[in-house]
Formats: sequence, C-alpha cells, structure tokens
Amino acid sequence: MTIKRQPLYFPAGDPTLFGWYHTCDTAQPRDLVAVVCAPMGFEYTHSHRSMRHLCDQLARAGISALRFDYHGTGDSAGGEIEADRLTRWQQDVASAAACAQALSGHQRCCLIGVRIGASLAAMTSPLLEPDLLVLWNPVISGRQYIRELKAAATATNDNADTDDDTILESGGFLITADTEAEVRALTLLDKPVAAKRGALVVARDDLSPNTDMQNALSARGIATDQLVLPGYADMMARLELNVVPHQAIAGIVSWVKDHSDACEPAASTNPAAAPASHMLIPSPDGASALTETVCHFGTDQHLFGILTFAGEQPQGKPTVLLLNSGSVHHVGPGRLYVTLARHLAQHGFNCFRIDIENIGDSVVRQGEKENHPYPDNAVGDTAAALQYLKSTWKLTSFALTGLCSGAYTAFHAGVELRDDSSIRHVISINPLTFKWVEGVTLLLTQNLKQELWEVNHYKASARDWRRWLKLLSGKVDYAFIFKMVMEQTVKKATTAMKLLGEILSRKPATLLGQQLAALLGANRSLSFFISSGDPGYHLLTQEGGHYARKLIHTHKIAVTHIDKTDHTFSRMKPRNQLIEGVRQDLSRAFEQR
Repeated sequence: MTIKRQPLYFPAGDPTLFGWYHTCDTAQPRDLVAVVCAPMGFEYTHSHRSMRHLCDQLARAGISALRFDYHGTGDSAGGEIEADRLTRWQQDVASAAACAQALSGHQRCCLIGVRIGASLAAMTSPLLEPDLLVLWNPVISGRQYIRELKAAATATNDNADTDDDTILESGGFLITADTEAEVRALTLLDKPVAAKRGALVVARDDLSPNTDMQNALSARGIATDQLVLPGYADMMARLELNVVPHQAIAGIVSWVKDHSDACEPAASTNPAAAPASHMLIPSPDGASALTETVCHFGTDQHLFGILTFAGEQPQGKPTVLLLNSGSVHHVGPGRLYVTLARHLAQHGFNCFRIDIENIGDSVVRQGEKENHPYPDNAVGDTAAALQYLKSTWKLTSFALTGLCSGAYTAFHAGVELRDDSSIRHVISINPLTFKWVEGVTLLLTQNLKQELWEVNHYKASARDWRRWLKLLSGKVDYAFIFKMVMEQTVKKATTAMKLLGEILSRKPATLLGQQLAALLGANRSLSFFISSGDPGYHLLTQEGGHYARKLIHTHKIAVTHIDKTDHTFSRMKPRNQLIEGVRQDLSRAFEQR
C-alpha cells in the first residue's frame, strides 16, 4: 500500500502550525480520522520517526492521520518562552482536530497522545468530545514531570551559565517559570475527560503496573482498556540507535481499528479550508515577515526541506543549507536549526533545512537503512538540494552548514562537489570525524572525548605536587599511566614524522590535509565552530597535520571556540553565541568576495 504524506500549515487563513497528513487511497476507509499529539523536549525529537511510522500504520488501516508541531515547537511558528503555553497547546490540539476533520471529511475523531501530548489530548477532550482517546504513557503528575526535566537538566548541566534563571532548560527544551508552574499543577487524574466510544491507556512494559489512569477514566463512565506494550524505552534511546516500537504501534492501530467502522470514502467537509503550503512569521523588528515554505526535491521528489526567507521571494544574500545533525530531523537538536534559520533570514540570508534520505521526513526508499547519520547518499542529496534551489528558486550562491554529522556532510560536499562554483563557504560545527568508517567511527568518537579528558586530567595532575606524593605512595594505577604515556608518545612521534614529510614535500601529507587543500583550492572559505571539550579541534589539527595548523595560524581557516557548552548547544546562552557567531561568519565570508 502506498502512503501519501502531505506537509501542510494550518489553520486556514492564518497558518501558524506545521503538520503532516497521512492517507492511503487503497485501504478500506474507517469512519474517523486520527490526530497524533506528540511529546515535547527531547522526547519529541527522539520519537519523531516513530510518530511517522504510527501515522503510516494508521493510514494503512484506513484511518487518515495528522501529526503536528505545537506552537513554539518544531516547525511551527512562535517560541517556547511565550506566555500561556499550556492553554495555547490545548488550542493547537483543537486546531489540529478541526484541520484533520476538514481534510478527511470525517467528523468522528480519535486523539492519540504520547507523554505530555497524551495529557494535552485528555485535557482538550471535553471540548472536542472525540470518539476515541489513546493515552500512551501519559504525564499524570505535572510535578513528577517537572522533576524529570530538572533531573535531565542536572545530568547535562543544562542550567549552568544561563542568562535567565527563571527559565528551565532541559535538553534544549525551554520552559518559563510561569509555564513550569502551570505544568507542575497538572494532576491528570482529577481532570474531566471525554471519549464517546472508549479510551485506551498504553502502559510501558519496563515499569511497575499502574492502573490509576484506567480506573479514573472508568470512574467517569468511559469504557477504558489498558495495554502493556513494549518498546517505549527503545523509542526514546539515543537517536541513531533508537528503535521504532512496531509492536506497540501495531497494538494501538489494532485497537483503534477495532473500535471504528468501515465506511465509504468521505469528501472534504470544507474544501475552502484547505491548509497552506507556506507560513508567514512576523519579524520581531517590525520589518517584512519571514516566509517558510515546504519543498520536495530529488529524482523521485523523495527528499524534503523547508525554505525560510524574508519577504515574498528568496533574494538578497546567499542561501544557507542546514544539513542533518546526527539522526535529528530538519528542526535540529533542541530546535536549533529552526531558530538559526529564522535568525539568519531576518538578516537577509535564505535558509534551506533539509532531511537527507533515511532521516526525518525524507523517507527511505527500498534497500536503504533508516536513521543512519552518515549515509552514502548524503553528499548526493546535498547536490540535489543545490540543483533544486537553482532551478526552482533561481538561487546562485550557497553556504553549506551542519552540526555533528551535518558538519561531516557539509565538509565532504565542499570537497567532493568541487565543480559546483555556486558553493562559496562551508561551516562545520562540532565535527566528530572527518573519515566515516561503517560501524566503527561512532564508538571511536565517543572514546576520543574520554581520551582527551584523561590526557588533560593527567597533564593538570603533573603540575600538582600532591599528585606526585600520591604517585610515590603507590596509590595509583601504574600500568594505566604507562599505557597512556606510551600511546601519547607514539602519537607524537607519528605526528612528527608526518610534519617532516610535509616540510620536505611542501604538500599536505595526510588525507585530511589534502581534502582541506582541495576545498580551499575550489575557491571556498571554511570555518569551524567548536564547543569546549568537544574533539573537533583536536581532530582537525591532528589528522590535518602541519598543513591544517598552518591554515589556522594564517587565518585561511577560521576556528571559533564556544566555552561552557555541550555538543549540541543545548543551553540558551551558548546557543545564542553560536547563532550570532554563524551570522557574523557568513557576513564576513560573503562580504570579502
């Protein structure tokens, strides 16, 4: 069965929300439409792929489905620190339901929510009176949810060095004190809930059984089932390793199908209310609004991206391609790419944030691996994006940018697409490798950060007389220290030999050095942004050898270090430093030409 996925902005007339509408023309239609209410924060990013699979399976069962981003999250308009978030998000659920009903022609509706999305679906249900309500691991206690967010923030040190101590920052998810108080007061068991035909509570199989939500709904006269289904923890695992919970999705879809009826295909109830393919975002400085529009490109129109620009048409300064960071879809970690694109667009740069095939909403075709951060097709998909922007939007000058694996893709596209004179600048943010080796590189880059920490730790210890006393006392691991010293000695000797070779030959002696020479030889400038504690600078100077260090020293390569931040810039202050730094770097790169 072929699934149709339609990207759209809604509500009609004043679109501020972004979503995807999933249908399947060959499936026997059911008599309702589903609205999927996603979780938020890191759970939103980690579950994005699974929510797409859920909507696909609903469509295959004859149940058209709409998934969407709340205001201030994902691809929708607005910011997380605006006022009345809880109220606004419930309004968004209602808007999504109205859009889905208009598109499908079905007035009967099923709300499916995950975590805080389940809570929002339940809280909105008295207004919407859905036929069915599915709550997947709902947030029952807002107080407990806030504790979990704060624990996550503490684990990653997210609240350190922030500009505003009234904002909770957890994995790039921002919550103001007012919103925190609203969420903290949430007690779902006490809220009125409605579901005409019935409700389903989906519990995790890795937690102790709890039927409180099922009992609360049953006490309200709602016929309620509870299923304990596997896979939630795997769905929320590290992005490039997480697993779609197919068994849980199948259980949910089967329950919804069993509680609905087959019907004839329905016509749209309001064709005039068709959703838009673009959205206007008011400019904070009162200048012309920003436009965001959905784009399909590639040989089979299988690739997806969102183009952001000021005014009615992209123009002015060059266009910046934002390439997937790891396995995060085109919004970027903690919505970084959305914020960066809109900031750059306000300063005249067009921005195109894309999903390469197998990541996010560029759905993988047959025979390809899904969710791979370093796929072989990455550079080819980048070239396809450039060709699309040239042919469709008549754009002629580009910068390639990305974080993590996006830094790798941007760099290698800059090297390999050397015949494309439209690429003029490359920005590589926190690269974790310059040479991908299938099945090995991710582990190596994780170990490299630990190795750098150990080296720096022992260097600092060598300057501390108390550490020498401890060494003489015998209370240390001599074998480990000897092993580390020998490894570093071998590395330094190898580096020295490469340096001698470069001096004698007057050419780059390493593969990375040769790639740097090729990129700069194609008349492109190159910049790096590196977090403190990240291995990118070490990789650049060690693998690039004397040639890379010389380029940095002579300012042929720009390197900017950003202190007190993590790999994905999850805190607001260093994130804003990065965003403004990228803007200034782009301005310098293109004004100098």
